[in-house]
Amino acid sequence: PPARSRGEIHTSGAIHTICRRVAEPVAPMSFALDAATRVSFTGERFVHAYLAHQFGDPPSPPPSPPPPNWRSPPAPCTSSGASVLMLGARARQFSSFMLLLGRMGPAGTFEQKHALILQNKDAVDIPLMLEALPSATEFRDAISSLSPEQQRFAKAYRAMQLEGSVFGILVIQLKPQLEALLKLPHDALTKEIALTQQLLDLFIQYQIPSDLLTYAGPASASPEEKLEAVRGHVAAIYKMVEAAKEGELHAARQQAMMEQPFHEYAESFGDTSAGFSLFQCGEASAMSASPPDSPPRRNARSIQRTASSASAAPPPRHSAAQKRVQMPVAACAAGGMEGSSNILMGGGFGGGGGFGGFPGLDGGPGLLGAGTGVGFGLQGSSPWVPSAQSGLQRKTKVKQRGRENIQPGLAWSSRQGDQRTALAEGTRFSRIRLKLKGVAPTLAPSRSRDRKKKARADDDDGGRGEKADIKRLRRQISQKSTQDEEEEMAQAGMDQYRVAPGRPASLELNKFEVGSWVEHREDASTWRLAIVRSQQQAGGQLQYTIQLEPVEQNRHKQTGVPHADLRMACSHPECKKHALHLAALPLFCDRCRKALMSTPQQRVYFQEKEAVESGQSLRLCSTCVGSLRAELKSKGQAGLDAEVQKFTRDLPQGADRQSLVLETLEETALPQRAENSDAPILSTDIDTRWAQCAGCFKWWHWVCAMYVETQYKNGRPFYCRGCAPKHERLSDELQSLLENNDATKLTQIPMGEFIEEQVRSDLEEAKIDCTPITIRIVSSLLMNSYTPERLVEHQQALGESYPREFPYKSKALLAFQKRDGLDVCLFALYVQEYGSDCPEPNKNRVYISYLDSVRYFESEPMGHRSTVYHSILVAYLQWTRMLGFKYVHIWVEPPKSGDEYIFFARSDQQRKPMKREKLREWYKGMLDKAKAKNVVEHYGTMHDMFNGLKSLAEIPLFHGDQWEITVPSLLGLDDEEYVSAPKSNKLVRMDSKDVVQKAQQEMQHLKRHFLVAVLRDPDLSPMKDNDPVISTDLTDSRQTFLGQCQMCHWQFNTLRHAQYSTRMILNHIHNKPSYCVEDCQRGRVEDGSFMVGCDVCDNWYHGDCVGISKDEANTMDSYLCARCRALDESGGLDEGGGGS
Repeated sequence: PPARSRGEIHTSGAIHTICRRVAEPVAPMSFALDAATRVSFTGERFVHAYLAHQFGDPPSPPPSPPPPNWRSPPAPCTSSGASVLMLGARARQFSSFMLLLGRMGPAGTFEQKHALILQNKDAVDIPLMLEALPSATEFRDAISSLSPEQQRFAKAYRAMQLEGSVFGILVIQLKPQLEALLKLPHDALTKEIALTQQLLDLFIQYQIPSDLLTYAGPASASPEEKLEAVRGHVAAIYKMVEAAKEGELHAARQQAMMEQPFHEYAESFGDTSAGFSLFQCGEASAMSASPPDSPPRRNARSIQRTASSASAAPPPRHSAAQKRVQMPVAACAAGGMEGSSNILMGGGFGGGGGFGGFPGLDGGPGLLGAGTGVGFGLQGSSPWVPSAQSGLQRKTKVKQRGRENIQPGLAWSSRQGDQRTALAEGTRFSRIRLKLKGVAPTLAPSRSRDRKKKARADDDDGGRGEKADIKRLRRQISQKSTQDEEEEMAQAGMDQYRVAPGRPASLELNKFEVGSWVEHREDASTWRLAIVRSQQQAGGQLQYTIQLEPVEQNRHKQTGVPHADLRMACSHPECKKHALHLAALPLFCDRCRKALMSTPQQRVYFQEKEAVESGQSLRLCSTCVGSLRAELKSKGQAGLDAEVQKFTRDLPQGADRQSLVLETLEETALPQRAENSDAPILSTDIDTRWAQCAGCFKWWHWVCAMYVETQYKNGRPFYCRGCAPKHERLSDELQSLLENNDATKLTQIPMGEFIEEQVRSDLEEAKIDCTPITIRIVSSLLMNSYTPERLVEHQQALGESYPREFPYKSKALLAFQKRDGLDVCLFALYVQEYGSDCPEPNKNRVYISYLDSVRYFESEPMGHRSTVYHSILVAYLQWTRMLGFKYVHIWVEPPKSGDEYIFFARSDQQRKPMKREKLREWYKGMLDKAKAKNVVEHYGTMHDMFNGLKSLAEIPLFHGDQWEITVPSLLGLDDEEYVSAPKSNKLVRMDSKDVVQKAQQEMQHLKRHFLVAVLRDPDLSPMKDNDPVISTDLTDSRQTFLGQCQMCHWQFNTLRHAQYSTRMILNHIHNKPSYCVEDCQRGRVEDGSFMVGCDVCDNWYHGDCVGISKDEANTMDSYLCARCRALDESGGLDEGGGGS
């Protein structure tokens, strides 16, 4: 037959058969459903015969090319020279039938092998597996030489072949069968198209038993009455199905929130190779890294430190012209990065409120000037919207942060998506430099420069009083740094080549140095590695003489190779290639919020054709598209519109969406790893950052050269590993820079020192020889976890008390090992410590929230990664036991395929999904080692530990834990009825028997998700935790760490990437900003205490260090630090004139 597309029926290749119609009445035939059930059938019968003549092998015409999306079926098995036959079947619109394929059996039986249902223009082409049988003469001649026993066997086998050689097709019309099944009159469903379709959906898709839909009334009723009764049954079943679907969707989203809280693994910066497209701000769109149209008001905002606000305080300098963005971010807000719902900064990238800021208390301007207060992300989806009852913190006149009196009414809700309701938390500001050199960022020029100049002129001419002076001082003090950064950012936009000093700035003259590696283009898609032997001018153009690799096999040198046929290759001996792939950033479905790249089988998703460029396109997985299509079939366009409005109302691209046209959705391929490539899984983009050695003038990838740009400021040239010893003198300044690359130079505190010593001792005891493991605590902050406001209000309405907040210390631990002289971050751990000052039920409990690792630990013998990681955890449990903690809670939830917890783009071997039971056994192995060391007394599931539960008030609520959601849910505080009319709901006590029983059932259901260990009492009196406060914007929260790694493509897929990413992390930690005055009493870090900000230089100061209390700050209109005040009095701020 001619080539055909999917679902396309061709009649031009139809064969002609000899047909005989068997007249009725005839004896019924039957086929078996199972061993005990047979179905008899009657109806028209036809016998077809096909005479396949063949007199040679005529040349077949060349096949027409298949459509681009057509995957040809496997070739049918045919005898030599036999034709390939296809069975075509198609159903008309609004018709349906069942097609059974098999063979004719003995005694009027039909032996079916396959069955399928076709309806509503379904069309299939089925290749037939043909096998030619020998004729009687051929068979007789073939067995003539066999023994009598063999001949008997051959004849029996041939008889069996002949008996089952007749191919049979049975067509069963479904509508008459439905009428008989539902006890409806004949032809009752003929014109009931919608009802018929609903019945088919219930039977086929939902497997509803027929007795729930069958008419059960008097047989004398009219056909209309019978139809109406069946229609009522169908409506009732659909209502039940919808309720079940809502429940399953709620459970699935809850599970997704457990596995990917707030969908941290978000896609960052659109579909470009990594430009930055920012968010909608008020009525203007801030594009790329350009600043907002109007500078924010610096004396009218309040900033609060909250439980999960883990990003660092703002850098010490800021101006509107600098490429920095000031973002108010809800601590648990979910706005994400293009289609994700992510809190990369834990109060960092993405979140509620855009540049316009949060709405004021009376609906007035937001906290950052005037604006609509819309949710924003980095082209994000699922922003969290402030609740109407949220009681936002009141604005103060002077900049403040770290306030302790956070309004308990502040809550964030995204109920439509059934996502987690953020706890009572305030907001904080985080300035992030959106500058990622080398990943092809697109830097748009400031579109509001003229508008700013005009506003500035108005201020200078008509501004009077202290506020005008503050503006003038701020512009003057930041002018020079602003100009420098503008020049730096302009260069970083498209120029990713760091040219060596003294070399031609034109890459045309400087790319291919003699002796350097290049790739030579042999055809449109093939590049081969070569080495440049010489270069010469010919006709005003540079031409090169190259020798292909390996040179031993390619003695001939190619001359006259033009510049256009070459591209750079890295000079690293283990790289020697041009393309260094970047890991693809994750994508999420806008409806179910699940990762689209969770399995290798998931290769496509759906998005709207016409809305992609505008950023308003929805992204949906195949499952959700199928669900929406079923919604359209069962409920019509109105039902589909209601569902679309339900899941899009919290998305920035769908806040005002009223409908969705399913026909506009098109399949879009998910990024996949290229075939025969060693790139990371799902890699799509290429790292374009190159640095030229100032000694040999060869080019290196930044990753391969371990090039940290911040270390090459002030004219310091870059030298590769071969040239550095010859050309670079080890000065004090260089030694200081190199110390930033060393993990051992990070600040050590008693906890890290204790764990490091225990790990060293355990490795020696196990006779494991390896490079020493470096343990450092990189974050240690005093935080507060706030109880859901509804839970507090519920308990108050019952006249019972419940803690509004649970203070705890958040800690982050990193473990390093040197590989080839370079540090590699191997292990990361985030914990929450609720001490003796925390109220019950969280008192003296430790929560291990997240840990992650990469497979680069090296030892002799190999295979002791778990030994090291177990040793770290056991040593940490020993430390907490010495501090007086009693319980350790562990959440056993492995990441799914494609997900990341802490490290971004781990090695391919680690991307395979881990089973929960395997992770559980790993934790149990660690706890068994802790028991052997008398650290842990016993451990078990949460159901075991809370077997005698008497009230929900005994269940601890940790920040970000599943029980923060489950406890309010058990009390009915997450129902829609409670949201719409909370006062009319019946109050349920925490010690209610039914509620406690439900909690125990939930613990039984989640018994493999949680482990609880009971620590032994310390041998001595508990120590006091004297570890200092450590705050680093990168490591203060897991979301921040992962988000920064995703944004900057700090990957861990190869050892070289891991070494480079670790170096970038170390430099970030070493160069963290210092706050406050030089003799600061708190170590010049942001520790969550009250701080005030200077309105001129933008530095932050602890209130205690500058003698300002919170009450005094509330009465101040502005604040100038001592330095800016002195400069203003001496006239130093007037130098240089106005700002730009």
